[in-house]
Amino acid sequence: MKLEARSKYRSDVDGLRGIAVLCVVGFHAFPTMVKGGFIGVDIFFVISGFLISGIIISGASEGNFSFLDFYGRRIRRIFPALVVVLACCMAYGSMNLLPHDYAQLGINAAAGAGFVSNLVLLSESGYFSALSDAKPLLHLWSLGIEEQYYIVWPVLLWILCQRRRWHALLLTIALSLVSFIWNIADASVDPTGAFYLPQTRFWELLTGAALAIYSRGKNVATNWSDVASVPDADAARPIVNDVAWTENGRSIVGILCIAAGLIYINETSEFPGWWASLPTLGTLLMISAGPRAWVNRRILSNALLVWFGLISFPLYLWHWPLLSMASLYYGEFPSRNARLMFVVVAIGLAWLTYQFVERPIRFSGNGGRKAIALLLSMAVVGYVGFRIYQSDGYPQRFPKVIQEIDAFESGYDHRSAWREGSCFLELSQSYMAFSTCNTALASSDKPIIVLWGDSLAAQLYPGYEAVYGEKYFVVQRTAAACAPIFGDNYNSGLSNCNAINDYVLKWISERRPHRVILAARWSVHDWKKVGSTIDRLHEMGVENIDLIGPVPRWKSSLPRQLILFLQSTRSNSIPERMDFGLEWNFRDIEPGLSNLAKEYKVNYLSPGSILCDQHGCMTRVGATANSITAFDYDHLSAAGSIFLVARLTADK
Repeated sequence: MKLEARSKYRSDVDGLRGIAVLCVVGFHAFPTMVKGGFIGVDIFFVISGFLISGIIISGASEGNFSFLDFYGRRIRRIFPALVVVLACCMAYGSMNLLPHDYAQLGINAAAGAGFVSNLVLLSESGYFSALSDAKPLLHLWSLGIEEQYYIVWPVLLWILCQRRRWHALLLTIALSLVSFIWNIADASVDPTGAFYLPQTRFWELLTGAALAIYSRGKNVATNWSDVASVPDADAARPIVNDVAWTENGRSIVGILCIAAGLIYINETSEFPGWWASLPTLGTLLMISAGPRAWVNRRILSNALLVWFGLISFPLYLWHWPLLSMASLYYGEFPSRNARLMFVVVAIGLAWLTYQFVERPIRFSGNGGRKAIALLLSMAVVGYVGFRIYQSDGYPQRFPKVIQEIDAFESGYDHRSAWREGSCFLELSQSYMAFSTCNTALASSDKPIIVLWGDSLAAQLYPGYEAVYGEKYFVVQRTAAACAPIFGDNYNSGLSNCNAINDYVLKWISERRPHRVILAARWSVHDWKKVGSTIDRLHEMGVENIDLIGPVPRWKSSLPRQLILFLQSTRSNSIPERMDFGLEWNFRDIEPGLSNLAKEYKVNYLSPGSILCDQHGCMTRVGATANSITAFDYDHLSAAGSIFLVARLTADK
């Protein structure tokens, strides 16, 4: 294939972009059906690295590359749709979002305007950070990665283009390998950082850049147009010449790699890590196969896929805010039909944005003036977002009782109540962190009560300490997502859980506590396997064992459900008990747990029997918002914990 003086539009690349955006939209709207759809972002990264690097290489080799022109084109490409979406989100939020949600939207809008969303979202991450459904601008993390890449890469690539091509290619491959190895190293110890940080993601963009450099040297026909070109009739006409079997082979293997990623990668996968190489390699192979390969010509160049590729950027921007705002509005993830409706609306908005905002700004004259105007517009959006954040989301928009409930939810500090980091271990911590927990135990002669389990065991600590702290030394051995199930019988998907539970068993065998309390979110674990833990405790001579049943579970956080209830009933007082927003099936496993406790001769204690009756479950234990029983969808507040533990058992 000859490199033409004027490169042709590649409809197959737009079709590949269409596949990418449909994967992401499918994952967000139908996560149980399109489990690996988030790999669409990785496909975008490779495409972007390939196309944008091609523009730089082409301009540098012809001696007419301009950084001012390059960044001006990026601004005209990215800013129009982004400004519109951010402005619409903040306008909607001013009328509908609660103060804490609106404040978070404001800072995320400011971060999106400054292309640092990935770093801000990383700072907000954690086991108890807001659910992704409650972050309408969560998806802008990927845009942050791309734009951070294009701060440094154009300068470096331009310098490399002044040297021999092989030097540029080898250095690009070397940088990609360094980033990939960094990603592998971090994926197991800091998966959140590996997901959001630029240095662990740049390898995907650099993979595309390496292909661009290689293609230029090998005279491979390539589209050096911007990220979404406007096809002309001649360029869009299918190429029917004979294609080498290697090209067809690459395209077939490439699409199989992407398909394998969609099937085998899911939210429990150690991602990016090694798994991200599947969509990255698949995209690399498909682009390198060229527009004449059968898959590229017949599948990727399909008119419908190409159309989705052309609107892919505004569709990516619109779809998640619609789904997330709906979740906040309804207090739970919308129904399947509602999600389908929002996807259709997002597609319509994407087409309108592409047709009437993106195209006119990108492809008409006065590019310099438009770039300046867009920069100023983005600065205004960022400033407004930051002011919303500084003003705590303008709480005065709501009645006082709603302000108090929202303030309780956003201000509740479970970390200090649970002694997070030492007695309640975070996902990345090993059992060795327990060495800083309960250091006063060595000088105490009180009998010991041990709380063992995940966060639903940690939530009981304030209660046990308040009720039994004078008579007993309450020892907390709890870790995020780690149920008290040991050895080969347990696989939580977290590599440190088995080691943590082995350590706790060893500690119990050495200290011989008076009582062991076992608690966890049993509904997500194979709770029947806790019987093996009970057997081991009996073998160690532990006579007093309590098995704690499930606590009330709400469709979203209890404070949020209370606000929705107050808004729907126009009431000004918090109900003491409520079934609105309650997941009544939280007690479905109780008969099984109770029977297991009888079989293994341990005490079964039922929070549901104490906190709930036929009218609903308790929402507060006092008169004010500070006495609300839970701070999220199934974790008790300190007030709720104390109330529950005081009624769970007789004196121990």
